[in-house]
Amino acid sequence: MLPYLTAAGHFKCGQQSLPLYLSEMKKLPISAPEVHMALMRGAFIGRRATGAHNAVSPDMLLEQTYNADAKERSGLDGITLNEAARTKWVYTKPATASISAALESMLHLTTSNPHHESGPTRVARDAEMVLKVIAASDTNPFSATVTALVNISTGQHADSVVQEHLTGVKQLGLKALSCSIHIHLYFIHHSFIIISNHIKSL
Repeated sequence: MLPYLTAAGHFKCGQQSLPLYLSEMKKLPISAPEVHMALMRGAFIGRRATGAHNAVSPDMLLEQTYNADAKERSGLDGITLNEAARTKWVYTKPATASISAALESMLHLTTSNPHHESGPTRVARDAEMVLKVIAASDTNPFSATVTALVNISTGQHADSVVQEHLTGVKQLGLKALSCSIHIHLYFIHHSFIIISNHIKSL
């Protein structure tokens, strides 16, 4: 992922955040064996309802629950500048969330199918999109006679420059990473020399 993120211009992720994250995750079996075992058993997903094929990532689960509650009228918006109110909201949120969930269940306000992907509007939109894709794809992108990259949504062929960049994205990313590493080493080396000279002059 590192060369692809770097080639896409996500330098903070590709050169700083993700390498540190990967390094920490590789140490997980030693630094936190219980967490590692839980993740290996599938504890990296969450569900808002029982059933199959309805798991979501933890960040999506938080966005759909606590973060959504924070944006409501009784949420965190409007009190973020008041430290006392903010602290009170954070400490009481688990209790108020459980009460709210119990009330919704008691009043039958919850739905058995909280996923919009199976609703009639979404199904109709997906069917319409499939028809558009079929109509736009005059060229079979999987045909052996097609040598250029083809956009399966519009049927457009990539020109030589675009195709070169898309097919060589890994090499572009690795080259950018290599340049970045050399630049960082250069600045570290010169910073060390400056500090050493300063210490010697004391």
